Order: sequence, then C-alpha cells, then structure tokens
Amino acid sequence: MSQIYEDTADAKAAVYLSSGGSEISRMEFLESVHDGQWSYMLYVGGGYVPLTVAVTTDSHRDYHGGGESDAVSTFEEWARDERPEEIGEGPDYEKEVQEAIAAGEEPPEPEYELHIEEIPRHAGTDPASINQRFFIEADAVTLGEKVVGDPFGSDIGTKLTYADFQLLRAWREMQERLDNWMKEGKRSRPTLYARREAGMKDGRLVLVLRFTVPRRGKRWGEGSLEYLRGALAKLAGELAGEGWEAEVRKVTAGYDLIIESADFDGFHWTSLEVPMRVYKLTDFLVEP
Repeated sequence: MSQIYEDTADAKAAVYLSSGGSEISRMEFLESVHDGQWSYMLYVGGGYVPLTVAVTTDSHRDYHGGGESDAVSTFEEWARDERPEEIGEGPDYEKEVQEAIAAGEEPPEPEYELHIEEIPRHAGTDPASINQRFFIEADAVTLGEKVVGDPFGSDIGTKLTYADFQLLRAWREMQERLDNWMKEGKRSRPTLYARREAGMKDGRLVLVLRFTVPRRGKRWGEGSLEYLRGALAKLAGELAGEGWEAEVRKVTAGYDLIIESADFDGFHWTSLEVPMRVYKLTDFLVEP
C-alpha cells in the first residue's frame, strides 16, 4: 500500500458510516474493518481541515477486489440528507440550478473536492502497546497502569493491538452470554475478565466460579470441603479434556474454579451445568 495519512492509518474520522449509509460508532466501524470489509477514508473539501468520513462497504477483502465506488456512493447519499453543501448541493447550488433553468441554460453539475484512501485491515491498532499489560474487567479496560475506557463504550480512547481488539470483542460476547445465563435464573454470576501480559501477543479469557460450604458445624464442614475439593478436581479434569485450562484454588470456606482459554468460541453452558449436576456441585455455587 502507498503512503497514507495518519488519520487513515488510525481510522480517525469525524463521521463513520456503515455500508448502508447509517452513522455508527468508531468501535462498530473497526469491527467491520478488522473482519475484512473493504473500507475507505474520504477527505472531503479543500483547505487545511477537510471533512473526514470513514465508510465501510459490503465488499470483503477475501472475495472482492475493492469497493471505492460503493464507498463514495454511500457517502454521497448520506451527505444529500445530512451535509449537502459538502458535495456541492447546498442552497447556493439549488439557486444556480434555478437561475440556469430560467435562462434556458444547461444546469451546472455539482462539484466537490475528494481524496480517498484505503483503510488498512489493522487500522486503529498500535504495536507499541504490546509492551504494556492489557486487562479487561466489568467496569474498566486498563492498558499498562492507565484506565483507557469502559469495556462496553463505543470508543476505548486509545489505539489497541489487533489481538487486543479481538480479545475485547470476545470478552463482550462472553459477558452477554453470562447476562443471559443470569436471566435464566441461575444462582451465580460468574466473574469474567480478560488479560494479555506485557510482551505477549495473544490474550486470554478467564472465568471464575466460586463454591463455598455453608456453616453447619466443623465436622460436617470439613467433610463437605473434602467432597467439594474432589468433585471440583474431577470437573477440572473433564474441562481440561475438552480443551480448557481449569484450576481449582482454595479460598475461605471453599474453592474457586478458574477456567481459562485463548478462545471461548463454541463454549456452551452445558459444558459446565451438566458436570456440575453430575458431581452435585450446584448446592455449593455462590455469587463471587
């Protein structure tokens, strides 16, 4: 690819448009870019500060040659409704058209200055941040020691690596599954976080379920703890056989089951619920 402007490489625009012409957030736009849709940055108008509009298309890099004309058409349709003056079709143009018609002359064609550049597939990412730890939890996204945004926000506020962006999207999808799980009446709300250690390329999702023993006397409690430990060890082994990394960790009056993976795609709650019922663990499951 030839040299492009910094705003193009960062996918930094004043307006973001979907392939259908709707205004979308930067995060939504980057999802399309990173998924492989041909996308373009349009610099509209002359002067030092042109209007920057980022447009994605229905054309995919793996199957199509490009989509510049589609991007321009999408922009122009949006501009006619929202910013007609940007494409030379504002009130002054309409006046010129009417004057030409009244004079029996050919109406002028609308004109505007346009520079268009292809947005790279990894736009908006910063390889330098690989040297900082990346961490996602329910109320914050942290890069190094700095909180850079809300995990459900439309814009994290800093450039992420491509892998971090994908990890954030996986965390969001998994959190939505957890929310649906709670709506189904489950007793516990698992803790979900994601992390990528400094210097590492890929991150991991981590799910934590807590199991505790009710206070019903020392002897009964000790027996329950021993049963709980053995049952969770069996469950961890079963999950490991399915490709997950599972660890049982002792906490006050119980244990945490920690399940970790670089890829939670295809994970179903039956993978947990069925064996938990088999090992009679549901009575010990509590909210962390």
